[in-house]
Amino acid sequence: MVDNRKPFFSDFQNLRENRDYYSGDTWQFWIGARVAYGSPQYLEIMNEVYRVFQSANKIQECVDRHRRALISKPPIWYFTNPEGERAPASTADLKLQRLIDRWSRRKNPLVEALTATLLEGKGYLRLWSPVQAANSPNPYDRISIHSPAPGSVEIKRDGDDFIEEIIYRYSDPQNQPLIEKQYLNPQGLTVFETIRGKEIIEQIVLNLGGGFSIVEMQREPLITDTIKRAQNGINYALTMLIRNIGYSGFLRELILNGQPPGEWVEDRSQPNGQKFVPNAEGFETSPGITNFVMGAPTYDREGNITGYTSPNVNVRQPIDPSMFLETVQAEIKIIYESMGQGHILATDSQLSGVSRVQLRQDFVTALGEDALAISGALAEIYKSALLMLDPESANLDLVVKCQLSVSQPTPEEMREIRANYQAGLLSRSTAMSLMGIDNPDAEAELISEENESKNTDQNNDVATADRNPIDSIPIDSSGSDSDTPDRTPADR
Repeated sequence: MVDNRKPFFSDFQNLRENRDYYSGDTWQFWIGARVAYGSPQYLEIMNEVYRVFQSANKIQECVDRHRRALISKPPIWYFTNPEGERAPASTADLKLQRLIDRWSRRKNPLVEALTATLLEGKGYLRLWSPVQAANSPNPYDRISIHSPAPGSVEIKRDGDDFIEEIIYRYSDPQNQPLIEKQYLNPQGLTVFETIRGKEIIEQIVLNLGGGFSIVEMQREPLITDTIKRAQNGINYALTMLIRNIGYSGFLRELILNGQPPGEWVEDRSQPNGQKFVPNAEGFETSPGITNFVMGAPTYDREGNITGYTSPNVNVRQPIDPSMFLETVQAEIKIIYESMGQGHILATDSQLSGVSRVQLRQDFVTALGEDALAISGALAEIYKSALLMLDPESANLDLVVKCQLSVSQPTPEEMREIRANYQAGLLSRSTAMSLMGIDNPDAEAELISEENESKNTDQNNDVATADRNPIDSIPIDSSGSDSDTPDRTPADR
């Protein structure tokens, strides 16, 4: 039987390649011609190729777009009681929000963890206590969050996929290797052991509701061999484009059978006693210059001129770069579609509005799978952090929901959505969602409130207009309408 499984080293190498492609270190994957290593001209030729090497990092662009669509908007979270009902606001909400606000002032570890998940298939978040805040009287200073480096976390699971223990390897301020080990004891409490060598130097037991201070996010790496090959194709086509512009991107003239500019000088070694010496400058090619080219003389054996050649001017136009540009666009399309972002190709004339909507919906569906993993990880890490602050909140469950952020519909799609809504083919809520409104229900409520306010203002205006103008005349307290005495029609 043939074992088709890849060895561990091969998997590790692929994951390292993914990180290199994302960071833009792609010269090492050059697919163009190479000079044999060790040949005399190896360094000279390869340095020249490296000097003009071009790269458009579409892998980084797509990975960042995928990540931003998931976490660029802050997630929504709330507590529920044991019956699953949403719990009213309490001190637990204030404490968790204060903790999240303090974390947001520093570099967002969720960006690092999610990027690692998309590139390598696994990413981690970890709660920790900074050494600088060990003696701080403020408990919020003693709880921080970070994303451990890839390879520093090992999670062991049982046959039912439950966590048995978590191993985290790191170094202390003196650069001495340490191990943090986490597991649940028979009472369901979380045990933390700090190990140096084989000695347990510290042990802490906390009630984290069966949770841990490290959470893991998993998915298949977003970067595949197909995507990496397409990125190599982009780099190759762009590099060849630059080199071809340098060699054949300018207008060139080739004069055949023409006498170059020069002069005849005396030379007794020649049969006719003269020799033609071309000018080193050659023909003048500046704008506005007209060159007259005559044929070169032909001679017989005695050196006598027997005739002249017929000059021919051959003009070679610069090479059209469209072939290279079309290649780049074809490779970009492969990357976009392979990473579920084909809707970005909205300028493609062959892509209909219906196709763009479907491709965007496929992207949203793919994001939904990752959003579930992120929501679960954040719920667990937030709850563990809250229990470190407030053990009394153990009876509350935390729900976290990611807010997806996807590109807005094109103007053509907006018109189509409005037409379908007006034709009764879509509900208002669905139409608002398709047009990019995050919370259609809240938006509909705001629209209703504005309409009621407008109606109230209009009713007040109508009521004012219906009043008798005489009613607006102020009445004098003396009983007369004016200080001017009454006038008769004759007085008028």
